[in-house]
Amino acid sequence: MISYEIQVPFDSSAKIYEIDSAQAQLIDFFKNYPALHKALLFLQPDSSYVIEIYSQRDGQLVKQRLSITPEEISHLKQALASIKIEEKPKIVLERSGYREFSGSSFVFC
Repeated sequence: MISYEIQVPFDSSAKIYEIDSAQAQLIDFFKNYPALHKALLFLQPDSSYVIEIYSQRDGQLVKQRLSITPEEISHLKQALASIKIEEKPKIVLERSGYREFSGSSFVFC
C-alpha cells in the first residue's frame, strides 16, 4: 500500500503554502532557525502534521522534518494572521486608459 503526504496551507484562508525567511523572522516558532530559507507543512496519512524546514548550515542547505501538534499549527496561523494585519496595503496605479482619457478631456476643455 502506498501512502502520500499532502501539503497543506499554514493559514486559514489557504493562501500561504510556504513561509519564507522574511515571514519566519516575525514568528517565534522559527526563532531557532536564523538561516531559514523556507518552511512547508504536510498532512500525513495518519492525520498528523509534519513541518519541513529548509535552512542554511555550514554553507549547505539542510532539510529538517519535525512533528508539529495542532496547537502549534494554530499558533502559527495566529502569528501569520497578525503579520498580514500589520502589512500595509500596496497601492497600484492602473494607468492603461490614461492616454485616451487625457486626450478626450483636452477636447472638451
